[in-house]
This record gives sequence, structure tokens and C-alpha cells, in this order.
Amino acid sequence: MKLEGLDALDIRILENLYETTNISEIARRVGASDETVRRRIQKLYRYGRIIVEPDYFAMGLSYAAYIADWPSSDSALKLLEECYLKSITRLIAPTGRKIFITLIPPLHLENVMQAIVETLLGPGTFIPLMNPVKWRPSYLMFNEERKELVFPWDEALKVLLKGNVTLRFRGNCRQTVIDPIDLAILEELQTDALTPLTRVAKEKGVYQQKLWYHYTKHVKPLIRFNNVNMALIPPNKVPRMLHKISFINHEILHRFIGVNILNPFFVATLPFRYSPEAFVITRLPSDQMLCFIKVLSELSENGLVKSYEWLGIVDPSYLRAYTIPSADLLVNGRWIIKKSVMEKVLPKAVVKIRKDK
Repeated sequence: MKLEGLDALDIRILENLYETTNISEIARRVGASDETVRRRIQKLYRYGRIIVEPDYFAMGLSYAAYIADWPSSDSALKLLEECYLKSITRLIAPTGRKIFITLIPPLHLENVMQAIVETLLGPGTFIPLMNPVKWRPSYLMFNEERKELVFPWDEALKVLLKGNVTLRFRGNCRQTVIDPIDLAILEELQTDALTPLTRVAKEKGVYQQKLWYHYTKHVKPLIRFNNVNMALIPPNKVPRMLHKISFINHEILHRFIGVNILNPFFVATLPFRYSPEAFVITRLPSDQMLCFIKVLSELSENGLVKSYEWLGIVDPSYLRAYTIPSADLLVNGRWIIKKSVMEKVLPKAVVKIRKDK
């Protein structure tokens, strides 16, 4: 897919933005001036955002998905917005419209959140997930002559069949102590990873030295990488699709993610927490879709993929994304569920929890 208005330098800057937001360091790596890098980044902002990706488990949170029929009213979704909602996606499939939501509930309240979501949205499937793995920009996947992103599917298949590429996940690690100041910093960085901390200090009314201390001691250890959330491929030309793939074991799943983390047509992979399965969000042009299906077919024939399911196309008219939870959900260092939510769904949710037990 050709990229409009982008060249090799833009891609190299994107590649480095994944690891650092230091303009001078990026300029040194790509062999350009600081001013050139700043100007190019401003141009790249037309295509999306650069935001941080925190380690939710290190924050005492988890990650989960829920799939159900699209609700008849928006009141349920408004209640969820007051909790630990991460995204709402409407899927369009031959079987009808589905809702695919992701949540970041506290680890100690995950079963309660599951009951709340089931109460609000009706019968569905609640799936605990690991931290999501997003696409990582790579200059190696850019064809300078044709000015387009490419991916070596044949080489990737060889690695998937016989390679040793693995990707290790951080699971339920020890929680880092955080407070409202840390959440305020993370909220800004999840909107724009290049936000100057001096501006955050001014907006939040916090001394710069104090804010810098919180960033260095608490926030920085929580940042996994910079999520280069760029729509380089026009959404109106290639829709996002959601897939579910089951592998024979976790080694093959990790190998699959390790190979496709550089695939420009893969938006994100959401690995299941307790089984070798994953949701995969893609933006595949027709020719790339053919390659993807061929790879899945080869993996299936070799006994590495147990099953594959196409879940639907993402409806761009209803796609909502949220940052980290608000500070009022963190009381004395412990995550809670709002009283307003519990009062409306608690009786039914309690019954649901008791039945499950």
C-alpha cells in the first residue's frame, strides 16, 4: 500500500519514536537536524498520534475483552465509561452487529467487573488477556523505490514453521505504587507521548521538580514502549478486521507475535492469558489478505494452528478509545468501583457472582 506524502526519513523517525521521544537523540540516529525531526513529526501528526503504552499489570490492573450482541441502549455503555473501559468497538459481520470491548479492571476485582459487564451487556464471552502487543514501525518494511510498506510473508512463514523467534510477556508482576499525580502524567502521555512535563506541571498545578520525581520513580517504570498509533494506510481504503486464532501451544503463539510485530498490516495482537489463543486486529489490502490466509493455511496443515475465526469488520462510525482510569477510582492506593455504578448493577451482579460460584 503506497504511503501518501511519506518517505524513508519519516519511517526512520517513526521507528525511533517507538523507543524514545528525545528529539536530539532521534536526530542523531537518523542523521538529521533537530529542527528537521520536529518538522517531520508535526507532519506525521496528520496521520495519528504517538502515545505511551503502560504495563497495566504493573499498575495493579489487568486486561480483558468482552464480546456480545450490540446493546439496545447506550445507557449501559455510559455506565461502563465510568469504570475501567479501554475501548468500545462495533463489529459488523454476517451474523449481525457485535460489541467488542476491552477493559482494564483491577486484578482483585476482575470477577466483579465480569459480572458487571455481563449484567449491563447481556450474555457474552469474557476473556482475560495479556498486555496488548502493538505494531512496531520498522524501516526494513519500507520500500524506498516504490514508497510503500511491504512485508516478507514467505520469509515470515519459514520462521513460523522452523524459527526460534519468541516473545516473552510480563504477567501479573508486583504492583508499582502510584497516586493521582502519576495518573495525571500517564493520562497526558496517553494522549501525546511528546507532551512536555513542564506543561503537565503547569496544567496540574504541581511543582516541576515534584512532577519530574513522580515521572522518574513511578511513571517511567510503567511505560512499556511508545505506541506509534498512526493510520498510515487510509481507513476508508482498508477497513480494520478482527480475527481469533488458536495455536497448539504458547511457543507458537509467541513466535507468531514475534514475527508479526513488524508487520505493517497488523494493528495489534491481544494474546489470551490462559490459553494459546489471540485476537488479531489487521488492516489488510486484498493482496495482503490473500497472503495472510495462505500463511494460516500452511500453519494449519502443519498442525500449528488449531482453529481460525473471522469475527468481523470494525465499524469506523462507532469506535471509542479511552486512556487510563481516572484518579477518583484510586483510593489510598487501591482501585475501586464507583458507588454510582455499583448501586445500579450491584444486586444483579451479586446474584451472577453467586451463581458462578
